[in-house]
Amino acid sequence: MADLSDPKIADEVEQAWAEHAATAPKPPWRDVTVHWPNGTSQEDGIRVVDRSDALANARSNWITETPYEKAEWIEYHGRSAEEGRAR
Repeated sequence: MADLSDPKIADEVEQAWAEHAATAPKPPWRDVTVHWPNGTSQEDGIRVVDRSDALANARSNWITETPYEKAEWIEYHGRSAEEGRAR
């Protein structure tokens, strides 16, 4: 195990993770619609592997972990048709 209390080693580990993150394959976008209590909704894209992860992530973002108004429910649409579009 690396001694992360050593600043030089900590920097090397951080750099290695950054390089890995830059080159690792990214999961596909999954589209969801966030529905609010007032009847409005908004589309959102979440980069995850599957439906259950998309719903869990969206619930966390918009219902359980948000410090703002909580969404009423999340609707899952599947893999994004606009796969190459940056969100």
